Amino acid sequence: MERRLFGLFREAAGEAALIELRMRMLTEKVPALRKYAHDQQLANIETQIVNWFGTRLSEEDARRFEQCRQARNKLLHCDFSVAKEKLHEMGVQARSGKVISMQLSEGSLLAQVGAALQGTSESAVMVSELRVTKGASIYAWLIELGGAGYFQEAVRVFGEAGAVLNGLFVVCDELVQQSK
Repeated sequence: MERRLFGLFREAAGEAALIELRMRMLTEKVPALRKYAHDQQLANIETQIVNWFGTRLSEEDARRFEQCRQARNKLLHCDFSVAKEKLHEMGVQARSGKVISMQLSEGSLLAQVGAALQGTSESAVMVSELRVTKGASIYAWLIELGGAGYFQEAVRVFGEAGAVLNGLFVVCDELVQQSK
């Protein structure tokens, strides 16, 4: 199971990283933006791209870049509850991986697990209902997001933003010529 979860996370993190790589490469391609290619803040690069491409970029696409950057940051820093919320903002439907997180105490393990499954345990919580990542272990969140399909959805939305960036590469040469 770990191998599968790590693979799902790796794929989502890889697509997220490609957004940054594409943005940095795009700024290098535009002479007026080259000085921003190595900016430490991806938000600054994003702003420059949105401003330079202007009306060639829809407001929805510009907003999608911002949302992808925010979701990417949360995903890569394992702030999974906020990453999940950012994906919701991008239209990903809320869902549950049905993961229960609980603090075990002394006593019968079987009784504690039974109480958690029946919803009578005070220490057990559905990870999908938590609003902060610290409410459950990182591993519980990894299982939750992997089991609920959030990593696959992240790959999809990051891929869509990447396709828009690829389209900007195509029109870039034409715009650079016009700006001379």
